[in-house]
Amino acid sequence: IFCICAMPQSADAAAIDEKGRYLALEDVQDPANLGAVIRTAEALGLRGLLLSDGCCDVYNPKVLRAGMGGTFRLPLIAAGDMRALLPQLTQPRASAAAHSPDTTALRYFFIDFLP
Repeated sequence: IFCICAMPQSADAAAIDEKGRYLALEDVQDPANLGAVIRTAEALGLRGLLLSDGCCDVYNPKVLRAGMGGTFRLPLIAAGDMRALLPQLTQPRASAAAHSPDTTALRYFFIDFLP
């Protein structure tokens, strides 16, 4: 089976829907982990993923397998350097969250990801 797939678009503030919820990923190296994140982001109703230059190839077979087709349904935006992109995304309504292994941190399923 052969197919032609578009590469992720380059990120700029215009490519990102200001009412949408996005997940920014920096330097995710394991293809199975990236695929699982894509699958989970789609299930949570996010509008897309912002991927740093250090992330593995989104068309790696392990990413495609673990993503269960989400790679082709969820917008994947090549963000380049996250430190350069994040200031472009500042808005009064914008908020940021980070992962923490701290057991007292708010669990992700208590966060409203839908706009």
